[in-house]
Amino acid sequence: MKLINSITDQSYQVHFIKLDIGEIQLVLRYHNVIRMWCMDVFYANTTINGVRLSLGVQHINRENLPFDFIVIDNSNIGLDPYRIKDFSDARVQLYMLEADDMEVLRGRAVQV
Repeated sequence: MKLINSITDQSYQVHFIKLDIGEIQLVLRYHNVIRMWCMDVFYANTTINGVRLSLGVQHINRENLPFDFIVIDNSNIGLDPYRIKDFSDARVQLYMLEADDMEVLRGRAVQV
């Protein structure tokens, strides 16, 4: 797992994650009215839009991608990220599950 540690308290952010096999563009958006974080992921020829960030679940496991994302709750209060400072204050952290992690979770090799 790789910690995405560059998340700030800005409502719109773009992060680039370099992999041996390419680059992931991760767009994070905070929606103040509904108090929710969501992400868009762009990788190779795949685009995934508007995924709500929730605790402890794989977010894009419906695709056969060599990665996924998971949110971990450091506060142990069990609430999804709902404040703009939740990531920058480290109440929650976003991790990228890498190809090795995905193979263990899926029980089979992942397409790279």
